[in-house]
Amino acid sequence: MRTNEAVLLSRAIAKTENLKELYVGGNFFNPDEIKDLVKMFGRNPNVKVLSLGDYQFVNKVAARLAKRCMTRDPTKSVTYQGVILSNPPRTIDVPEMLLNRCRFLGFKPKKKKLKKDLGHFMLQLLQLEKPLIERDDFVAMVKKFRIKLNRNLLESLMDAFVEQRMVNTAAMATKYLQKYPTDPPPPKPQKGGKKKPKNGKKKKF
Repeated sequence: MRTNEAVLLSRAIAKTENLKELYVGGNFFNPDEIKDLVKMFGRNPNVKVLSLGDYQFVNKVAARLAKRCMTRDPTKSVTYQGVILSNPPRTIDVPEMLLNRCRFLGFKPKKKKLKKDLGHFMLQLLQLEKPLIERDDFVAMVKKFRIKLNRNLLESLMDAFVEQRMVNTAAMATKYLQKYPTDPPPPKPQKGGKKKPKNGKKKKF
């Protein structure tokens, strides 16, 4: 929806004979209003500069009109920050990407007994009394859990959750478990039964 101010401004640009430069940065215009401003600017040979502001993004239509009018008349100039993409890329969540990689490596071994559920490690982190631990202590915990992560990945993971030069294990575990809720591992069965005597000999009573 176009505002009255934008409509009046577009009409003024189209009709003016004395205006040479127009600076409208800092004003809010929707994509259609910006398109109209650029279109009217291109039609009036008297106006040479249209500045939409150093922080203003325009859509592809407005950018195409601006380029066309500057090509036809090299003395004209349109200023803006950049062009809005039709499908802007999703922001990359680096910590999530690293955790996903660690999870993949945990389940990668073919043998079931070698597979490691990273969620169980995260549950261990939540049980720590102090959420901030030294990097060496974190590395030691990873080794004890016996999940195979290369050193570069491990360093990047610690860097992603660094706080006061330490590893924020609570933030790491919370982020992982929010995406991959994990139940605690089942308790290991206790070894029962009588011990067999050495060399297969039965004890005499």
